[in-house]
Amino acid sequence: WGNIERFATDIKINSGLNNDKFTAHQYQILSERILRLQNGIDTLTLPADQISIINEKLDYLKAQAKTMSKSDWQALFIGGLWTLLVTMSVSTETGHQIWELIKEFFNDILLLH
Repeated sequence: WGNIERFATDIKINSGLNNDKFTAHQYQILSERILRLQNGIDTLTLPADQISIINEKLDYLKAQAKTMSKSDWQALFIGGLWTLLVTMSVSTETGHQIWELIKEFFNDILLLH
């Protein structure tokens, strides 16, 4: 739980997102970023079944971006991935690596710091 607290204090999300949906162009960018995130996660030292579960979750999140508002999707994205990583009991190091990938690929969309 101490690690969760430490990571949680690092999360500063874009509270300026509104209830607009993603445009087709924004969705395309989001889809490309999710693919890059999946490719980055594939390089981590995780068991194949955990990588598969994470990739399935990311595919689900990508599909949800078609219909959800930006602010709702952001909450689902952060909460869904966070919950998944905790539930799978990934190591602190791997969790940090995944968080760094998320920040790298989604910082400009979610304003993560």
